[in-house]
Amino acid sequence: MFAGMRRRLSRSAALALLIGAMASLIAFAENVDPNNTGAQYAWGENIGWVNFEPSQGPGVTVSNGGAAGYAWGENVGWINLNCRNNSATCASTKNYGIVRDGTKLGGYAWGENIGWISFSCANKPSTCASTGNYGVTVNTSTGVLSGRAWGENVGWISFTGGASQVQVSTTQDSDGDGTADFNDVCPANADPAQTNSDRNFVALPHPRFAFDDVTRANSDGWGDLCDTDDDNDGLPDTAEGGAPPCASASGPTSPTNADTDGDRWLDGAECALGFDPANAANHPPYFPSAALDADHDGLPDSFEPSIGADPTNKDTDGDGFSDGIEFMFYGTDPTRPNTDYDQCGDGREIASVNNDTIVSAADLGPIASSFGMSSGPNYVVDFDINKDGIISAADLGLTAVQFGLCP
Repeated sequence: MFAGMRRRLSRSAALALLIGAMASLIAFAENVDPNNTGAQYAWGENIGWVNFEPSQGPGVTVSNGGAAGYAWGENVGWINLNCRNNSATCASTKNYGIVRDGTKLGGYAWGENIGWISFSCANKPSTCASTGNYGVTVNTSTGVLSGRAWGENVGWISFTGGASQVQVSTTQDSDGDGTADFNDVCPANADPAQTNSDRNFVALPHPRFAFDDVTRANSDGWGDLCDTDDDNDGLPDTAEGGAPPCASASGPTSPTNADTDGDRWLDGAECALGFDPANAANHPPYFPSAALDADHDGLPDSFEPSIGADPTNKDTDGDGFSDGIEFMFYGTDPTRPNTDYDQCGDGREIASVNNDTIVSAADLGPIASSFGMSSGPNYVVDFDINKDGIISAADLGLTAVQFGLCP
């Protein structure tokens, strides 16, 4: 037992050295315990105290995008709150991290010795009823965290109770841009405009509608200045805006427009499938031949394992949308029912097309009024739910089965 503990602590010491070496790369100033009263601890029922402002390492920052940095468990070592602490790992770890959706936190942290820690049942919306609708919230006035998280191997971690309850500053402004870190899309990069191209918002420019869609299934709260993929199209910003982003591209793509050529297929999906994201006439087939796509989800069987999808299951994550629709048109993860870890699952975010987070008859009306081909005057791409180029009863059906509130 003690030999195992020594090995774990040795790994912790190594990570501590790594954090020190990375300090200049972590662009977040911690904002925990603003009054220096010791308001920095959560309690794990099986692991003891977890310190969100440890004396060693960079600590934790809570901002508009979520939480970043490292917490320290007295008995379990480092807990990494976001892959953005070392963004090179995000692709291989499916962009894990703690996200913030208003007063609620969601997503996953990673404990080096204890595995995944879930901050909300909404990470898998179908589990909320059976798990007591658990989650961690933050008071936007006081900055106090409350509620509880669930460690897959260590049980409940409580953020509620006592003077040591974790509190973050709601006024600290590290970059001096006039927006407190707590609400800043990039707390260490001054941006008075708070530009965020992939926020939870879809503009509806059609003059028939006086509203915009406020549910984007693959959004994040990080601003363009500190986001490595500003449009969440699956291509890093460094690959876009200059040379063609992939071998199959005939020209450059936009780092702030997920569908540069306007053909409905996202730039990253077109590159991944060997098509041209800069040419609307060259895109993947909506349905490959049956010989190539046994489950008829729109993705070749040979490709699906590369994104973790099941080539024998049309809807791997069971969220009501086929793997192909998710990957090619929404940039959502076909293996995760809530790709962006906010408080609304992918299915309902796709189906809610108006300015609320409820899927209801109010969404059916705009869709029905836009029936027709993509070449027609009433076509609105956001209302083409299955992205087949025709707004029809099929889109109404996909929307109707998602009726309900987000948790």
